[in-house]
Amino acid sequence: MSGRKKTVYIIEDDHEILLLISSLLKKNNYDTVIDYNGNDFDVTRLPCPDLYIIDINLIDKHGGDLCDQIKKICPDIPVILMSANSNLEDIALAVKADRVLRKPFSTKHVIDAVTAFINDLS
Repeated sequence: MSGRKKTVYIIEDDHEILLLISSLLKKNNYDTVIDYNGNDFDVTRLPCPDLYIIDINLIDKHGGDLCDQIKKICPDIPVILMSANSNLEDIALAVKADRVLRKPFSTKHVIDAVTAFINDLS
């Protein structure tokens, strides 16, 4: 990895899951931005994160729509969509997400998914 810590932007409407993923990534030397329910989401905000992790089923929002916005403006930034939704793969394909993370997930699955993209960016 380069000298700068990589930043992962996490959007989730479950506080416990949001804090769990953030804590896990921080312990593995990543910076995180946590965004409850996508309330602070602005795809044009700089600096851009290195990776997004977005829950599909948000309160009054759909994570797939956020992914679609990201891919239209910043197509090179990887997006991992997560959900227990049985249509997760179809949704991810439709919005050009780079990977899915099926809930419930293990901490190893989260780290493996993030590391795969971050290593490609370095």
